[in-house]
Amino acid sequence: MTDPRDIIVIGASLGGLEGLCRVTSGLPADLSAALLIVLHTGPSSPRMLAEIVARFSPLPVSYARQGETVILGHVYFAPPDLHLTVTAPGILVLREG
Repeated sequence: MTDPRDIIVIGASLGGLEGLCRVTSGLPADLSAALLIVLHTGPSSPRMLAEIVARFSPLPVSYARQGETVILGHVYFAPPDLHLTVTAPGILVLREG
């Protein structure tokens, strides 16, 4: 990565949704890091996690998209049944597994 990227990573099981809402609600609106979240959900999940957490977070929240550049001050969820990794220079990569 050519520019340093501050990234916070959280992994949780499905029961972690309440905790994620609590953690993200306490984040400062000017957080100088990106938050990447992997929450264990199945492939048939209705993809509502980002919308639910966005109600509590002062930061923008979305599902990560393949090839998207990491932006500081943003919360990214791994889509259901996918792994989320970051490659140089701060590109989000989604993989099955």
